[in-house]
Amino acid sequence: MTIKSITSWIYSLTYLLYVVLIPYLHVTYPQYSILVVLMGALINGLDFLISDSPQKNLTVLNKNGYSNNLVIFYMTLNLLIAHSSWIHIGHVILKDVNIKYYFDLSMLLKIIITMILGDIYFYFAHKALHVSQYLSKLHLLHHCCFYPSLSTGLMFNPIDLMLEFTGPNLMLMAAYHIFNQDAAFLLICGSIIIIWYSAAHDENIKLHHYDHH
Repeated sequence: MTIKSITSWIYSLTYLLYVVLIPYLHVTYPQYSILVVLMGALINGLDFLISDSPQKNLTVLNKNGYSNNLVIFYMTLNLLIAHSSWIHIGHVILKDVNIKYYFDLSMLLKIIITMILGDIYFYFAHKALHVSQYLSKLHLLHHCCFYPSLSTGLMFNPIDLMLEFTGPNLMLMAAYHIFNQDAAFLLICGSIIIIWYSAAHDENIKLHHYDHH
């Protein structure tokens, strides 16, 4: 392995560690919300230094009429949108809640059910973004990213982002209330959901969605 590939893998693993901690940091230390968002901006910005893919994507986006300023504005807005649900959970839903962590068969089943239902929603929402004449125009920005990397997860029209990821988040919140407001489930399953959708664009891990681009 080359120094560049090793650095890239270290970055990928660091990024995934960060997304694992997003729910925990927002909920356990809600006063750090601004700091956590700034960390998100920094770690996504590092992708431009470590990988050639973000710059290649910007070149394609420019050719399709998307300016660098617009893309950066959308990325910043999407970062805030992505964190907003956890800021709300930390400041409102789980405020002063004593979280007792556990992991057993019931937790595993809760996570599997929630993940499956969330991914079903994501599948149909994503399909609609390809089939609908209007929605496909929103989704075009994301599919100008021919060279996926971790920062590609923020290269969306914000409406596109909300259409695709509102479902998994709503499924998570619905499951939280159905399962007797289980705070440990909310944090563990929330972390897994963030990892799953963040890793989808990683150029080292290359999940099934990577080939979709």
